[in-house]
Amino acid sequence: MFGYTFFFTSWTASYLAYEDDWKSKLTYTPTTVTDPQKIYVIDKFLYTFEIQPIVTSIFLFSTLCLMVLSGIYLFKYVIIKFFKVSNLT
Repeated sequence: MFGYTFFFTSWTASYLAYEDDWKSKLTYTPTTVTDPQKIYVIDKFLYTFEIQPIVTSIFLFSTLCLMVLSGIYLFKYVIIKFFKVSNLT
């Protein structure tokens, strides 16, 4: 699910540079930017959220789930085993 939503989120975000009035859709990118390739990632993400809010929300949720699962793995298998090994010596 993460891969699917990441693909469609980034694909939709890339279309911001091709908008006719792309400068009016910017929030964090300075208005002095003339090259659409220098648009900040956060502005592309906000544009994607405006166009496809459900897919973007699922992407955020799946990213959060991956981070939590990675944190659990890190805590459970790396940190606990490291402290058990260090307590035995």
